[in-house]
Amino acid sequence: TNPAVGATNPAWTGFTVPGGGSVTLTFTANIAAGTLNGTYFNSTNVIPAESGAIVNNFGPGAPVTLAAASLTKIFGAVNPASTQVGVAIPLTFTVTKLAGGALSGVAFTDNLPAGLTVSGVPATPQCGGTVSGAGATITVTGASLAAAATTCTITVNVISATSGTYTNNSSNISATTPVTLITTGANATLNVSNAALTKTFLTPTIGVNGTSVLRFTLSNATAGAARSGLGFTDTLPANVSVVAGFTVSQCNGGTVSSSGAQNISLSGASLAAGSTTCNVDVTVRGTVPGTYVNNSTNISGLTGGLTALAVNATLQVRGTVLEKNFSAANIGGGGTSSLTFVLTNGAGNPAQTALAFTETLPANVTLSAVPVTPQCGGSVTGAIGGSTITFSAGTLALGTSACTISATVTSTVAATYINDSSRITGASSGMDTTGVNATLTVTNVVLSKQFATSPVNANSSVALTFTFTNRPGNPAQSGLAFTDTFPVGVQLFNGTSTFSAGCAGTVTDLAGGALGANDTGIKLAAGTMTAGTATCTLTVNVMGIAGGTYINNSSNISAASAGLGTGGVNATLLVNGATLLVTKTTSTPTADIIGAASGLATYTVTVQ
Repeated sequence: TNPAVGATNPAWTGFTVPGGGSVTLTFTANIAAGTLNGTYFNSTNVIPAESGAIVNNFGPGAPVTLAAASLTKIFGAVNPASTQVGVAIPLTFTVTKLAGGALSGVAFTDNLPAGLTVSGVPATPQCGGTVSGAGATITVTGASLAAAATTCTITVNVISATSGTYTNNSSNISATTPVTLITTGANATLNVSNAALTKTFLTPTIGVNGTSVLRFTLSNATAGAARSGLGFTDTLPANVSVVAGFTVSQCNGGTVSSSGAQNISLSGASLAAGSTTCNVDVTVRGTVPGTYVNNSTNISGLTGGLTALAVNATLQVRGTVLEKNFSAANIGGGGTSSLTFVLTNGAGNPAQTALAFTETLPANVTLSAVPVTPQCGGSVTGAIGGSTITFSAGTLALGTSACTISATVTSTVAATYINDSSRITGASSGMDTTGVNATLTVTNVVLSKQFATSPVNANSSVALTFTFTNRPGNPAQSGLAFTDTFPVGVQLFNGTSTFSAGCAGTVTDLAGGALGANDTGIKLAAGTMTAGTATCTLTVNVMGIAGGTYINNSSNISAASAGLGTGGVNATLLVNGATLLVTKTTSTPTADIIGAASGLATYTVTVQ
């Protein structure tokens, strides 16, 4: 038995479910007019449970969400918006409907805040309905929205004869029938002023300790009356300050003052009726590189109905940038490398003078020659065997320009030397040293490796040889160590390892155990080179288990001992795929053609 039409708790009785089967019950639910927007859950119960039946826990049931159209509004293009006394601004209503059937008869009334009135006759129809406006009331009737998700907009111009802040929120909306409208988002704010304030840096990009003129502009509306008593205070961002002894235009009788290096105040300014403007110019200085935003949040103490919502200005203070690098990042003990500093002046920067810095080299790294001077227009000093390089009185030309400062350094102690920004001191004002990073590696022994044969067949033995090269004049070496993890697909062919004369050490698998076939890498510990040995080798036998190209380079080397250079360790193994071996036998030696009457030939194909 099916439920009756109109039932609020529909029930089904007397139906039969076949063994192992199922029954689907379908019905249409109607939403009563005037139902509030929200989410409704359709719960299901089986009552009472028949003998042997399992009553499922249906939980809260499937949700049904009811949502009518929603209404929002905004003055102009942003919220809050601003305009001047006597200047109209559009008030736009947006009606939005979710997916579903078409809506008609949409209606509402917006009662404007006191002090705002409709300007002109609203356009009609809009949204397919009628729009009317008189005084402080806007009325929309008969609007409609098509099926599916859709929106439409209704625009009415409003105006005010009095400066102030006007809030037009959802409580101003009424008569939203017969279609229920969600109005919780219908909130808009309008600031109406006697005059508007804007500001800009006439030179938006300056060098460190350079100056720019900060211009404030007061403007009256086209239909605005004469204004007086206009004033404001602007608090400059940190590191931007007023230049002592600045001179300004008085902006039609106004008084400009600076209470402290970062406050600029105007009082008693006036504007004539109509579209008139006046400027206040103040010279400011930037002392630290950076981007300085001076917007409406920096403005306070507005008087005379002056508004500053659109007051936004940005000043870029740019200095020089210092970087450094080693011409040879890897050297042997006693070798040399050129340490080069690069000074760059950014685009739009003024010419730079009095550039300076001091570099303190890492321990065990020293100057091997007196630096050339002048460089970068300044003086470079340093003593042979010393650890400091001092640059002073440098210059850079206007705009994008760069210059280099070089000094030759050396070290006899094998190690990796990090030469970063912490080693720069005494940098001149505005010099950015945060990116000054360079690394020098000093090695005693250089490691290289190569495969004896390439290409080779899969699963065939090939020698992998590691060569140790001692720097000329270096003594005997000990404690040599490294780990070589083979590329995936390359394994040891057997557990044999061989040193040439002059080299020795302990060779194990990656886990430190004995070498064996199929190991995926090797580890050397306690390696030695006798005095006078220029080169020696360590050889192991490996194989590629499948065809392909296997790259075994410096990234496969890890845990290298101090003084062992591995930057040039690169070897490539090409492995062929399966090899077909074809052999032939004959029952009659003279027969050499398959199918010949005089004999029979047999061909055997073997995959190796």
